[in-house]
Amino acid sequence: MKGSVVPILLCALAFSARPAWADRDPAAPPLGIQPVSTITLAQIVARHRLAVGKPDARPQTRVEQWTYTDGTRSGTQTTYRSGNDYREDRSLGPFHYAHGELGGKTWEQNSNGLTRFLSGIHERTDVNDYALAHLLLASSGAQLLGEVASPVPAYVVKVAPQNGYVEYAYFDAATYLLVQDERAESGQRVVWTYDDFRTGNGVRTPWHIHESNGLPNDDQDWKLQSATIGQPVDPSKLAVPASSDPVSLTASTVSLPARIEADRIILTAQIGKHKVNFLMDSGSSGILLNRDVADATGVQSFGTMTEITAGQYTASDAMIPKIDFGVATMTNASAETAPYSEWTSSGTPIAGLMGYDFIAGSVIHVDYEHGTVQAIAPGSFTPPAGAVALPIRLDDGVPVIAAMIGNAAGTNFLVDTGADRSMIFSTFARAHPGDVSDQGLGEEITDSLPFVHHIDGVGGKVEVRPVQVSALQIGSTRLPNWLFDVSQDAPSFEGDDYDGIIGQDVLRNFDVYFDYQRSMLYLVPNDRYRQRWGG
Repeated sequence: MKGSVVPILLCALAFSARPAWADRDPAAPPLGIQPVSTITLAQIVARHRLAVGKPDARPQTRVEQWTYTDGTRSGTQTTYRSGNDYREDRSLGPFHYAHGELGGKTWEQNSNGLTRFLSGIHERTDVNDYALAHLLLASSGAQLLGEVASPVPAYVVKVAPQNGYVEYAYFDAATYLLVQDERAESGQRVVWTYDDFRTGNGVRTPWHIHESNGLPNDDQDWKLQSATIGQPVDPSKLAVPASSDPVSLTASTVSLPARIEADRIILTAQIGKHKVNFLMDSGSSGILLNRDVADATGVQSFGTMTEITAGQYTASDAMIPKIDFGVATMTNASAETAPYSEWTSSGTPIAGLMGYDFIAGSVIHVDYEHGTVQAIAPGSFTPPAGAVALPIRLDDGVPVIAAMIGNAAGTNFLVDTGADRSMIFSTFARAHPGDVSDQGLGEEITDSLPFVHHIDGVGGKVEVRPVQVSALQIGSTRLPNWLFDVSQDAPSFEGDDYDGIIGQDVLRNFDVYFDYQRSMLYLVPNDRYRQRWGG
């Protein structure tokens, strides 16, 4: 629900009834607004606060039991709250997710039992939540737009905080309760509706919440079944769950069945009676398996959902009984299935992506120069001498680092072993036009190949243009005159809070060590690096 961390869903091409706002600019004002002069924003806020009420003197604790549906799947959610601390546990069939906050630290656990703390990459949601709770502050960017007749007669308030999202809040004209909220996120308009308000502990809250982004199979729905208020909450119910280790190694250091073709890391696994090639993709927040391969290997899928990355496609959750790399295994691995497949330049078929859930189980050492990949037990790993040591953040299950483009600093560059070329996202390019100005090579490429440039991604293609910047700096390493692709307004692919991608074209110059358990990335210059830049 809003304000919660929920799994990122997939988005599909399908024909179904779509709401009127689905094909409009996601940040556009709602349709049908009529001016109003009989009430002010301050009066609406005052009446809203009166309608919601104030907590009584009981301890500020709650235990809530919800039923929950996500597209075609259904399950339950249990929420424990004590002051500012909370924990939510959600079950959908055989899959379990949890997230919460304890002592000011936010965390989440995915369906493979991996727990990680969040650094706050996605601060826009917090900015908007604060603005919505403090509409009379100038920083909220709030203004009363008028009133609408549907979904119910309501006053519409636009909320547009700096460094936040554009949002529209509907306050019921009769009750002054917040009954609908619309927010523009990642190129989509997400709509929450609230009803069945009930009073508990002196405060009126909705017992029914519905979320929709206008895409088939993406709706989520919560119905509160019970709420226990003011009773002590066992501290163990708020505890951060220990992280599981989904990968078992046969030794402290093993050489994985891998090869590197055109800088793509191909891992070969046994699933049932079939050999399956995966792309080791640090840009993937989980495990993805081609749907036809899943069917052929007897992997069971659950439900139907949708996602947008480079394009729209249907997907399902799946449980893979065993992924066997010989020297490393994963048992009962949670994954997604989708119509994904590709081939390397030599014709090797790739039927899936092996991302965070595999990489996080050990320290992964990629030797691009010699074409080998090792998995090292975290307790046996010592950082290599002479490495460029880079702290990473893993809020979305993908490694994010700071980097410099020219003289412009970006804090949120994704390190992506699945990306052929590094990329600057359009939002960063617009914010730093001088540092993302072409030094010559980009224009030469465009002149020689004057058609539209695209890169392939899961579900489709993304339009890009080549740009050579004056320099790329990662840690203490500065790479002059680096060629990037710059994405062209692809919000679903870019995400709202990322600056760009550091891809194989950079990584291939190093021995790379992914140490997710310590939130570190180590780069050791290899001969390819030394031949080009010395040192």
